[in-house]
Amino acid sequence: MYDDAVRHVRQALAASGVPLDLGVSLWQIFVAAGLGVPQMLTHLRVEPAPAAETSRYLAETARTLAPELTESGRSMLAQGRGVSLEERLMRELSARRATTVSPLAIGVWARKPPAVEEDL
Repeated sequence: MYDDAVRHVRQALAASGVPLDLGVSLWQIFVAAGLGVPQMLTHLRVEPAPAAETSRYLAETARTLAPELTESGRSMLAQGRGVSLEERLMRELSARRATTVSPLAIGVWARKPPAVEEDL
């Protein structure tokens, strides 16, 4: 279920025009904007069952993207019969004694170079 939910979210993002590989290209955007080569970090969340934080994040992301989800993605959201996707994810992860590894997140930052004063 977790893998399916991640797949549905990625499909919805791609269908919305979000480049899924943007993170690794951000340095080029910073350089082109005149900010210089930025600092970059990656982040993965590894969480054992029930993976409450990961389940909450994934379920909230799926709900936010509901209009862009495929029919099977919307069906995944609705299948709970009163039980949220978050709760269903946590139950399944617990039953499998699973450990989740989140998709890679990339953080990028830079300081704008100081302006150079020109002699007039």
